[in-house]
Amino acid sequence: MAQVPEDAFIDSPTFKLLVAASLLARPFMETIGPTHALSLPEWRALVVLDAKGALSNIAVAELTGLDTMTVSRALDRLHRNGRVDRIRDPLDKRHWINRMTSTGRSTYRAVLKQARERQQDMAGDLTASELQSLGSTLDRILAQLRNPA
Repeated sequence: MAQVPEDAFIDSPTFKLLVAASLLARPFMETIGPTHALSLPEWRALVVLDAKGALSNIAVAELTGLDTMTVSRALDRLHRNGRVDRIRDPLDKRHWINRMTSTGRSTYRAVLKQARERQQDMAGDLTASELQSLGSTLDRILAQLRNPA
């Protein structure tokens, strides 16, 4: 395991990731979300429901990295707005299974276009190889954070 240097925390990869995440989210919070009456946790829930299909609240929380109460509120709002259908989990009636509706899919596609544009802005002049390397590094970081030794 690599030793993390004891430099000023502002220069650390951790702080830089936090700043990058905030800067990436800013246009969503200021423009995209309000335009579509969608919060960032709701958007993240739609992203994982699109990729994985029907999921429990707990699975959405695990895949988004959000806490379960935030996810529960986001999915409740998506359900109230007709963007998500939900049924009781047949294996555990205490849990919901959530699935995107056609309205949710339409919202997802509209926001996805803007999210892809933001992704292009983030990539800037990075090469395809650099982006692939960044993705691989982030996958390793996420795995470590989800399953610390």
